[in-house]
Amino acid sequence: MMQKLMNGMTGSCRETARLGAERLVRPLTVVERVRMTLHMSMCGVCKSYARQMAAIRRALSREDASLSRDAERRIVESIRKGA
Repeated sequence: MMQKLMNGMTGSCRETARLGAERLVRPLTVVERVRMTLHMSMCGVCKSYARQMAAIRRALSREDASLSRDAERRIVESIRKGA
């Protein structure tokens, strides 16, 4: 019961992972950002996942790293399907 209530307010791990992928391709709404922030404040696994995603983003943003638009699209689609 408590887990269901918390998921209603903060979203599930699956939703949080999906939002993490979505924010790479579009700005999140205020509600989405709040839910994601609340969820990660209580979930160590999702917080760790977000750190890993940030590290990947930093690595890919280096000048010597390049990724085609098609590769970027495939990665985002893969993350969405797996989340």
